[in-house]
Amino acid sequence: MRPVFLLGILFASAFLIISVSAQECTIDVFGLDVSGNTIKGKVRNTGDINQSISYGIFVNDAPVLNESINLTPGSLKLIEKTHSFDTGEYKITLNASSGCGGWDSENMWHLIFEKYECENPHGLQGENRCDYASRQFQVCSNGAWNVVAENDNEYCWNCPSTCGDGACNCGETISSCYMDCIHGSCSQGYLDEYQCRESTLQRKYRYANCTTEWRDLYACVYGCAGGQCESYPGLPGCSVTIESLDHTNNVLYGRSTYTTSTVKNTGNITTLVNLTFFLDGQLREYYKKALGPGSSFVKTFNFNPGRTGSHSVKLNASARCGYSDARSFTLNVVSTSSSPACNNNNACEPFRGETEENCPADCGAARGETNVSIYPNQMDITLYTAKVVSVDIVSGIPQEFSISVSGIPEEWLSYSDRLDVARSRVAYIYITPQKIGHYNLSVNVHAVSESLDFGREIPVYVAPVSSEDIQKGILGQVLDFISGIFSFLATNLIAFALILIIIIVILIYIGHNYLRIDIF
Repeated sequence: MRPVFLLGILFASAFLIISVSAQECTIDVFGLDVSGNTIKGKVRNTGDINQSISYGIFVNDAPVLNESINLTPGSLKLIEKTHSFDTGEYKITLNASSGCGGWDSENMWHLIFEKYECENPHGLQGENRCDYASRQFQVCSNGAWNVVAENDNEYCWNCPSTCGDGACNCGETISSCYMDCIHGSCSQGYLDEYQCRESTLQRKYRYANCTTEWRDLYACVYGCAGGQCESYPGLPGCSVTIESLDHTNNVLYGRSTYTTSTVKNTGNITTLVNLTFFLDGQLREYYKKALGPGSSFVKTFNFNPGRTGSHSVKLNASARCGYSDARSFTLNVVSTSSSPACNNNNACEPFRGETEENCPADCGAARGETNVSIYPNQMDITLYTAKVVSVDIVSGIPQEFSISVSGIPEEWLSYSDRLDVARSRVAYIYITPQKIGHYNLSVNVHAVSESLDFGREIPVYVAPVSSEDIQKGILGQVLDFISGIFSFLATNLIAFALILIIIIVILIYIGHNYLRIDIF
């Protein structure tokens, strides 16, 4: 086996951190109220994917409604349930949960101390309400709803604006409350709109409720104008291009991820290329390398984005001769917070967020659907450098899975073609290419007991090894590894301090033994 192959496997095993692709899966329960004999509430999909949401209404912990609905990102479901109330005190609860893990709940206390006087809707003597449809403020008196105010000034005084209640009410406009005044939703993410704030380039970001804001991308070295960074004209024949960018768009909170880029000198002069990595506009890491005309290099930056939410990631390749190129994308970090605790009542209650994982006592018999996720979507690899395809398997029943790979020579691959899965398991396919070119990697996974098939076609580009890498050889790669350790310690002072303390303790121990031997 070639030393380069062994070294590639070693480095891939030591540094590769597989990140699970996930999307924002959140829901919001709000607006719970009781009007007469009608319980009302709202459920909104606040994530960025379509969700199948189950919701339920409980009166004094007894279920009175159990339904499901599919909601697109940002869309709202108005929930109403008629219930016969007698005099007394009632605890009203509205729970909602989605198949991808979103959960929310709201509850209130409802006190009935006398019989209703008004109908359609029910109301007590002296109770008031806002009729959004007719823009009237009404009061229940003498067994009927009587209009107290219906001109705009008096109506708005009694029925103030409440953005998010589903009605385009007093003072609300499309810009101030899009979700009420234009019934719809927006896909969340960056828009292709740019502007300059002095020498900083900004890009417009849109939320699921269609509100927008300008976010800083990065500072322009030679100034900003017309929504783009101005570039130094540079020397004749100077050109550098980021040819590809391999990354994942989603990662779980606390997990690390990566971005791999291929940078090429597309000019006709030799120059030093500086590749800089920015996270949320802050410089995190950089890499420099001299490139001759037509030559290229592949660089991977591993990082932990930290907080949940959206992050902007940008790579900038600038040549010393004056030319530059940039690529950017949005990374979503999803929370792994668990659902409410199991109440151990021998009943699986999805409205409480109970699942087989967090409540085996109540949901032990409930099994999810079998599913297989294969990452990444595409790959860019340097010749003789190992990379990994992740196969994330979730099985509805304990069963055997078979994995087959085609489109790439078999001698480049290393993986287990059969494995047993009880509930979930991650399998890895290691690829070490030995010939440059474009390939189409086909991964197929078969669930034996259920006769289910899953697959993905992954475009793969194998880039040539630069002359500098060849000259450097294994010794150079080892030196790069040592340099990476020192770079990590330089940016992680706590780790550096711990290592320093360990070294000092070892030296004191050795010195103590030496003195003891010397004296006695």
